[in-house]
Amino acid sequence: MKEKRKNPYAGRFLPGTDYERAFKEEVTQLVKRDMPLRWRNQEVEDLTEAYFEQSRKVPDSLQLFWLANYILRDDLKDRCPDKLTRTDFPFLSKGQTKLRMNRERPTGDMGYVPSTGRKPRIKPKKYRHMQREGA
Repeated sequence: MKEKRKNPYAGRFLPGTDYERAFKEEVTQLVKRDMPLRWRNQEVEDLTEAYFEQSRKVPDSLQLFWLANYILRDDLKDRCPDKLTRTDFPFLSKGQTKLRMNRERPTGDMGYVPSTGRKPRIKPKKYRHMQREGA
């Protein structure tokens, strides 16, 4: 049977207190800790659930951004250039996206360039009109 853990954030974000500042402090402390992914997910869930249950408000978007980056820390720190083919659900960090966009530049009308990479030499056909007699 699953044993329910005691929430360490109980009573921390009650209305009438400075619960927004308290949540920001808790996020800062949590992000500094290094733990496995499963534990990070559980800690972030406990923190956000406690905040919502006690304050009845959605946490600040900046704090949620920090928590999301904390959960994805391993993937964001992965600097392997072959990350897209090694993982099931790859995504790129901001720097990797910028580098990829700089490397991949469209070269005009891609439908015009064949797979060999060379532009085809299409010469217009020349028609010789025969002079008709009596015309």
